[in-house]
Amino acid sequence: MTQEEPQVLYKYKSISDNSLDYFLDIIYNHKLFAPKVSDLNDPFEGFQLVPDGMHYAGLSYYGGTPIPYSIMQGELEKYRVISLTENLDNPLMWIHYADNFTGACIGFHKDPVFKNAFKISYYKNLTRRSYQDVESAKKLFKDGLSQKWIGWDYEKEWRYILETDHPFLEFDKNQISVIYLGYKMKPNIRKAISSICKNEGYSVSIAYVVVLCQEKVQIKCNQFSLF
Repeated sequence: MTQEEPQVLYKYKSISDNSLDYFLDIIYNHKLFAPKVSDLNDPFEGFQLVPDGMHYAGLSYYGGTPIPYSIMQGELEKYRVISLTENLDNPLMWIHYADNFTGACIGFHKDPVFKNAFKISYYKNLTRRSYQDVESAKKLFKDGLSQKWIGWDYEKEWRYILETDHPFLEFDKNQISVIYLGYKMKPNIRKAISSICKNEGYSVSIAYVVVLCQEKVQIKCNQFSLF
């Protein structure tokens, strides 16, 4: 049986230091930062693409390393990636990407903006795919970016790829479904951010951890009241 696709995809955000600007950009200006491939946190991005029958200076330097072959680095930099997740109830996501429950998680409707987002597949061993020229490599690019090492599988990642120099994806404010704030967020900051979000017309809930038993934890979300 085919698993039903999620209708909401989530973006975890820190609200500390410079990260607060990106969060407020989402809320106020309805735009989402899209980093280049080289700025992603997985050192193996682009690792799967291997030149076949091509010869150029420095080719042997990249063999057996996670560094994309130099001829592809320029091509990879033409793309930007927005990483989302279907995963709201994994504490690791809150810990790693929302500053240990002091940040936020924004839910986006998958349609219409992210209707072409694709789900990442995770493998114990990544398959390297050969290409004979840059044009054939482009055809393998999306396939290469749809695979990650199995150590990342807890993220349940979805990706939206843009071929643009513009660092932001703009969207209609109705694209946002809900906003969750981590339960460790300082009360005064939580109240201020909740007020901002609600003034913009967004639903705000507090996410906290519930220990169900020794082997299982769960994320619960309660509607937040300013009063």
